[in-house]
Amino acid sequence: MTWLTARGGAYGAHPRRPSAQAPRQQFPSRRSASGGTRAPTTASLALIALNQVCRFALRRGWLADNPVSRLERGERPRWTPRPVGILEGNDLARMLERAGEHRPMFELLAYTGLPINEALGLRWG
Repeated sequence: MTWLTARGGAYGAHPRRPSAQAPRQQFPSRRSASGGTRAPTTASLALIALNQVCRFALRRGWLADNPVSRLERGERPRWTPRPVGILEGNDLARMLERAGEHRPMFELLAYTGLPINEALGLRWG
């Protein structure tokens, strides 16, 4: 298998594997920044993106084959989308009534659609 490496601003095929060129510490770990493993959705989306890049490189003749297509079923992340519950009308009003001092945060989430982690990261500027 050949890998693409930058040579003088252009990409060319290189016969060595990247693991032979770089120490192991330079490769990202399988753990997220918080220390836990990545969610199956994150792994699935990354694999989809990698597959598309490899297919593009294959069409251009930059790769001999697509390594993502050789993954066995057990090596692929398992992910099944689940339905999302959305509060509307009376249910939303009841939840906001009971939110107490946290009502502004819940209103922000309900009316903007922000995920909680993004809303908690907001800063006044």
